Amino acid sequence: MKTIIVHAVSDKMKKITEYLKELKVAFETGDEDSPYNPDFVEKIKKSRKQYKESNYSTVAQEDLEKYI
Repeated sequence: MKTIIVHAVSDKMKKITEYLKELKVAFETGDEDSPYNPDFVEKIKKSRKQYKESNYSTVAQEDLEKYI
C-alpha cells in the first residue's frame, strides 16, 4: 500500500473525495485548518475587535502586583 498526502482547500476536497469513492480507494480526511480550539480563536478575535474600538483598560506598571 502507498500513501498520498494531499493539501487541498475545502472546495476541491469534495471533488477529490468523490473521485476516490468512485475508485473504491480507502482514504481518511482530517480537518487541519487550524491547530487552535475554535472557542479560543473567537475569544482572540473578540479581544482584537475590542482593542480596535478602544474598548480596553490599561494598568500602570507600579500597579501590576495588585493583579497577580
